[in-house]
Amino acid sequence: MVANGVLSIVRDIGKKGDVIVSDYGCETISVVDVAHIQPIPQSSDSLESHKKIEGILTEHNATQIILAGERSVVIELYLGGSLSVKQAADMLGLKKTAFYALKKKYSPELGPVTLIKGNPGPHKGSMRVTEEIRTIITDCYNEHYHGRSASYSNVWKQVQSECFAKGLTSPSRASVKKIIVGFDQKNTYRKKHGVDSSNQMFQPRPGIAHTDYPLQVAQMDHTRVDLLLRAEHDRTIIIGRPWLSVIMDLHTRVILGYYLTMFSPSIISVQQTMGMAMLPKNTGYFQLASESCHYPYFGFPERLLMDNAAEFRSPIVEAAMRKYKIKPEWRKPGKKHMGGHIERLIGTFMTSAVHFLPGTTFSNTQQRGDYDSEKQSALTFKEFCTWFAGQVLVYHGTVHAELGSSPKDAWEKAFDSTEIQLPEVAINPRALYLDFLPETIKPVRNNGITLNKRRYYSSQLNRIQGRARVVVKFDPFDMTIVWVSIDSEYVKVPQVSSEQDYISYEEYRCDRQHNKKIPSGTITDEDALRQMRTNNALVKNSQRSTRNAKIASNQLEANAHHAEQRKHGIPKAVWDAHIPSDDFVVDESEVNFSLTPRLFDQND
Repeated sequence: MVANGVLSIVRDIGKKGDVIVSDYGCETISVVDVAHIQPIPQSSDSLESHKKIEGILTEHNATQIILAGERSVVIELYLGGSLSVKQAADMLGLKKTAFYALKKKYSPELGPVTLIKGNPGPHKGSMRVTEEIRTIITDCYNEHYHGRSASYSNVWKQVQSECFAKGLTSPSRASVKKIIVGFDQKNTYRKKHGVDSSNQMFQPRPGIAHTDYPLQVAQMDHTRVDLLLRAEHDRTIIIGRPWLSVIMDLHTRVILGYYLTMFSPSIISVQQTMGMAMLPKNTGYFQLASESCHYPYFGFPERLLMDNAAEFRSPIVEAAMRKYKIKPEWRKPGKKHMGGHIERLIGTFMTSAVHFLPGTTFSNTQQRGDYDSEKQSALTFKEFCTWFAGQVLVYHGTVHAELGSSPKDAWEKAFDSTEIQLPEVAINPRALYLDFLPETIKPVRNNGITLNKRRYYSSQLNRIQGRARVVVKFDPFDMTIVWVSIDSEYVKVPQVSSEQDYISYEEYRCDRQHNKKIPSGTITDEDALRQMRTNNALVKNSQRSTRNAKIASNQLEANAHHAEQRKHGIPKAVWDAHIPSDDFVVDESEVNFSLTPRLFDQND
């Protein structure tokens, strides 16, 4: 405080408003009226001066305070016109320029305190690093500080290497860290964690998702549940973690619809989630796994916010949404925070419910620790579906932190306070149900249509049998019927045979994936396998004996024929030929038997 123009410390306050103060840096005690006390002006100069005199009074501080007091008296006389510049400078032993600099620092409001010099030596937090060393640190930071493994220590090691090469003394690790910390922290974070993570940390998000009534805005997303499940046919087999697709109303935080699967999200997941969200749950078109049928939340959102996954961008899904006047909006790339509400909902489900189930994997390995998820796993997919449906009911009845009430109460209150008592109901629920069913193209044969190892037949298929391929829609929750498009109308066709008993499409897919049944025709009896080898050997021996017998018989016939042809040592054809003896007259006197026989040229 400033008491009577002097920097002072308040020691006590009397009952009559008197204030006991002492001069700053001295022990002089005085009593002043409260009206004569003023706060210290919070200018940059005054704050800097205040910092200079902070701390315990030392011999150096005392000398500085006395010198400042003497100089302030001379400056006040100069300002009052009693002294000239030359006289004031001579009295202080300063040149005119130094006196002017001193006068510029002086503040009449604070008095002598503004003339106190700071303590000698470097200021707190300052670093004795040359510009050359600073440049080396900056270059090493730009080149070597990147990726998840980026660290101050690694940059310091690189700086040591560069300083050694240039014959310079390396700075300490603390100095290197101080300089790096002084850089743009957003850029430093981005170099270590990447652009996406940096945007999540530093990108401004001034806007909020404001809604005035239910179904104005909804969000949809997928997530993989932190839980390991077991196979239905054999509980000793782990089949993996399920996927959850969910649509949430932003105004009331109500879950309008969801879909569970053991396989990666697809257009089926999106269609089923949206269909469940738009239709009342008591129509029978979408079945709930929970025993409780109290699920009064449905309707057509005006806007549906999604990310850029391929299944959300499907032309079939987009066309169905626009048909029911739902405006699809996709998240901008890199703007994960735009789906923050539904991501928090999913996180709440995991941390407050799923992570307490046997076999949970938790959110990461650090949370899981030594917990053996595979060993503790107990639930099957069908059991988890039932549990999740019940947990959704619990969620709707639990007070939400941001709402201040449960989603159920928020939904009911919102519709009670408006002219519309209930959400808009689809005029043709069956058409909407069919629009959001998965579909495929199948041929119609004389025995009907085969789909998912089931055969469907109806007499209405006879007129298109064998003529073309048709669009077939099926309900993932009830595979006992399919819907076939005939002349632009969908006809219900019942199942007539099946190779398995599952009604749910997801259960069928799980069984097909994890229960590899033995194909028909497989020999499982060891005696039968050995008998097959015996039979094969018998056939081979029989073939070999027959072949040898044929060869022996042919050889006998050949030998008899050869003997017949070579009677008397002359070929039978030559023996039987009649050659006149006159044609073979030879003059033996002209034959010289001492000569070497010479072959005749065949061309002679």
